[in-house]
Amino acid sequence: MLKLVGIIIFILITGLFVTSYFIFSRKLKKKEEFFLFMIILNVIIDATWIMTEEMKLIVISQKIPEYIAFLLYRSVTIPFVVLFFLRLLLAYRTPFSKVLVGSGYVILLLLLESLLLHYKIITYINWFLSYSSICYIILMVIAYVMLAWYRHTFGQKKDGVLNESDSI
Repeated sequence: MLKLVGIIIFILITGLFVTSYFIFSRKLKKKEEFFLFMIILNVIIDATWIMTEEMKLIVISQKIPEYIAFLLYRSVTIPFVVLFFLRLLLAYRTPFSKVLVGSGYVILLLLLESLLLHYKIITYINWFLSYSSICYIILMVIAYVMLAWYRHTFGQKKDGVLNESDSI
C-alpha cells in the first residue's frame, strides 16, 4: 500500500509540473523548448543508463508500478522541471535571484529523488545525493549552453546580427 502511495505521488507531481509548465508565461519559443526538451531527455536517459546499467551505482526497482514511476520521473518530470527553472532563470535579472532559482531547482530535484529513495523505487549502491546535486547542476548548465548555442545558430538575424531579444 505504501508503494502505491509513492506511485500516486509521482503521478500527481508529474501532472503538476507539466500543467504548471504550460500555464505560466513563456520565455522560450516553442522550437527552443522542443530542442531543449529533446537534449535534456537524451542526456538524462544516457546518464541514468550509465549509472544504473554500466556502473551499477543505482538500482531501479524491477516491479512494474515502481519502474513506471521512475520512468515518469526520469523522462517527464526532470525535463519539465529543468525547462521550468530555465524559464525562471531567464526571467530574473539579478545574480542573487538567479542563485535562488538555481538553488530551488537543485533542492526540488533532490527532494523528488529522496521520495524515490523513500518508496524504494531506486536504491543507492555507491551513490549519494550530493552526486545527484552535481549532476542536476551540470544538467542545467548543459540546457543553458545548448539554448545559447541554439539561439546563436538559429536565431533571427538582421544584417548578420542577432536581435536583442534572441540573446540570453
